[in-house]
Amino acid sequence: MTGAAATDAAAAGAPRRTHHSTFGRCLYATLWVLCRTLGVAVFGFRSRFAEPLPREGGLLVLSSHQSHLDPLLLGLATDRRLSSLARSSLYRFKPFGAVISALDAVPIDREASAVAAMKVVIRRLQEGAAVIVFPEGTRTSDGRLGDITAGFAILAKRAGVPLAPVASV
Repeated sequence: MTGAAATDAAAAGAPRRTHHSTFGRCLYATLWVLCRTLGVAVFGFRSRFAEPLPREGGLLVLSSHQSHLDPLLLGLATDRRLSSLARSSLYRFKPFGAVISALDAVPIDREASAVAAMKVVIRRLQEGAAVIVFPEGTRTSDGRLGDITAGFAILAKRAGVPLAPVASV
């Protein structure tokens, strides 16, 4: 279903497809409340928006990748559920792999073609999900922005969704 067709179906009251399991929804909600409370109360976590993220519709959230905590912190900064990409090696430890799968992470195998993962992300975006992408493709070691890959532009164009650049300060 194309972006326009998905929008027309949603406007017509058609049921929206979702890939969230009951366990995944409960886990996300529980972790969001616990981590947000801890982040605000203990660490003074705050977020500001030039514009709030759209509450519905496919959205590609772009951020530099400075820490292992980036997906968590981005998720805490908004009330909207976000998915992210995760390198496939993170799935080797089965309990952690089960958790990030339940939280809608999309595995990326750096040694193989990323086409399969890109198709999953495009489908999620077309279904109205918000997905975090780190255009550099990896964490920065010194905090400076690295070389940007073209993958995020391909995702946005094929899915027909807007981009939301974010920054941490």
